[in-house]
Amino acid sequence: MRLTIARRRFHSVVAGGVLAGLAFWGLRVLRAGRLGRLDPSHGDEERFHLIAEKTSDLVCLHEPDGRYLYISPSCRRLLGYEPEALLGSDPYDLFHPDDLERIRSEAHEKALDGQGAVSVTYRIRKESGEYTWFETLTEPILDESGEVVRLQTASRDVSEHKRAEEALAEAASARAEFLAEVSHELRTPLTVIRGNAEVGLELERECDHEEVLREIVRESSTMSRMVEDLLFLARSESPASPFRMEPVEAKVLLADLERRAGALAAENDATLDTTLLATGLVRVDPVRVEQAILALVDNAVKYGPEGQSVTLRSACSDGELRVEVGDRGPGIPEAELPHVFERFYRLDGVEEPGSGLGLSIAQTIAEAHGGRIEAESQPGEGTSMSFVLPLLQAGSEVR
Repeated sequence: MRLTIARRRFHSVVAGGVLAGLAFWGLRVLRAGRLGRLDPSHGDEERFHLIAEKTSDLVCLHEPDGRYLYISPSCRRLLGYEPEALLGSDPYDLFHPDDLERIRSEAHEKALDGQGAVSVTYRIRKESGEYTWFETLTEPILDESGEVVRLQTASRDVSEHKRAEEALAEAASARAEFLAEVSHELRTPLTVIRGNAEVGLELERECDHEEVLREIVRESSTMSRMVEDLLFLARSESPASPFRMEPVEAKVLLADLERRAGALAAENDATLDTTLLATGLVRVDPVRVEQAILALVDNAVKYGPEGQSVTLRSACSDGELRVEVGDRGPGIPEAELPHVFERFYRLDGVEEPGSGLGLSIAQTIAEAHGGRIEAESQPGEGTSMSFVLPLLQAGSEVR
């Protein structure tokens, strides 16, 4: 619930900021078009003031060292200062101490080098003593010889946007902690339940309740796998990454994968048609990447017709390794295809057992490696899913 509310708040802030953003960038265009060369003799400064005083953003002119030459009236509303009170002062005196170096390196120095449209987000002190978040666009004004003679800035208050971001992060963290705690709490009792049922089967074979015990073993095993999946998803959202990355030759990664994928297909009375061609290096957690691709193979053999042939292909092109899994199953309706990677999502009418987490985990693993999963499907013709990874530059150390 907290995450949903935070998302709605964030979307409302973003939607509300679209017009403000258009005004922000529109002002930049006006300044670029009319004030590419500041020449008071031609009234450019007066035109600049006229434009600045009509916008809700804070618009300023600065000396190259940053000191204020002009501050628009919106300063009163945004910061609480009278514009005249800040003229000649150094804005660095108002910036949050933790943001000083970033403002200098990411905006000020670049503008002095002649780079235009340099944006930076930082905290600035209001007249009340409170800090508020600003996003500022800085551009240089050049003289005829190309030297920077002034700096012009347009700033807008993004505090609400920052609060929404923080609320989203807090809600996501709370969700991850909740999943981790619940999963840990379920682990031990599930292990005990499954263990006791297995002991019961060993002690009393062919008893009246044998099938009940076997059902307990099956269901507790399924729930244990779901708990492990939830734990992995929770860990993947935490600051401590669950991935152990290392450079691996693509052909080594695929050789291990082919063997396990073939065994998985055989378990489900399917055959695996493989064409694995790849050169180069990938930086991966081999165990997790194999887990993700096997999840695609598992889906293909489970939901396709009995005795079908599943294809496993790979190739390297455009700096990427692409591993494609294809089946001739019933396919996925177009309306449902965008949702198959959502957690716990199950296609309508599917009777195969499962948690609905496999594809979500596969996508999480792909994205953690800087990759992606692409899905194509035609109802009645089958589905193709591609796991795509970026290739490393030559010269990396190999496993």
